[in-house]
Amino acid sequence: MCARQASAELHFQRSDGELVVARVRLMALNDTGLIADRPVYVDGGSKIPVGREIAVHVTVRGKRCEFPSRIESEFRRAPSGSHLTGPGVVLRRPESIASSQRRSSVRVSVAGCDPIRVVSTTPFPGAYAACSLMGPIYHSWMVDISAGGLSMVMDRDSARSIQRGGELFLTFCLPDIEGDFNMLGRVRHMREVAQGESVRLALAFRSWQNGSLRSDQQRIARFVAARERTMLKRRR
Repeated sequence: MCARQASAELHFQRSDGELVVARVRLMALNDTGLIADRPVYVDGGSKIPVGREIAVHVTVRGKRCEFPSRIESEFRRAPSGSHLTGPGVVLRRPESIASSQRRSSVRVSVAGCDPIRVVSTTPFPGAYAACSLMGPIYHSWMVDISAGGLSMVMDRDSARSIQRGGELFLTFCLPDIEGDFNMLGRVRHMREVAQGESVRLALAFRSWQNGSLRSDQQRIARFVAARERTMLKRRR
């Protein structure tokens, strides 16, 4: 299973329900455990605590599989025989492997891009068209995005009127992608940002009248793929 530089994902479920995803390369399996390089976090911020249970997703002989594990320890100098020269982590050895149920949409951070503003407002009930909007206009900043949804940061006062399960009409642009995005999103969860006056909202994209969800998701997927390539180049 642990072919040299086999790519894998580490999935960690936070107490607030948010999924943290990190990418690693599996380098060796020895008596210590499963040796991997330093995790690269998809959302650009959250870190998986040492000792917490995680799911490791890896491709074995062309089939995507998963197994339960945890980060046993971190190191700056790799153990001998691992083909790794930089820092990394030791994962618990797998006891069993099952077919993987990977998240349907890969999420990437927009850290490093110019700040991406998301303008949102409440759609008129039952008429989800661009001209059927109501209520105040909210201004927020994107944190990460996938073809299935996005996360954004909004000031706490503005977020008071927004509820989990509610829907917002979203307008934003993405670097190097032509044209605006006009999307409908349902609020999946909200949490306060540490040491600040902001709230982080995660929204799942929804179909809306006169909208083109599939074509918009394809455009977003192109942006996500480009960001992934950039992340991979930076870690080499």
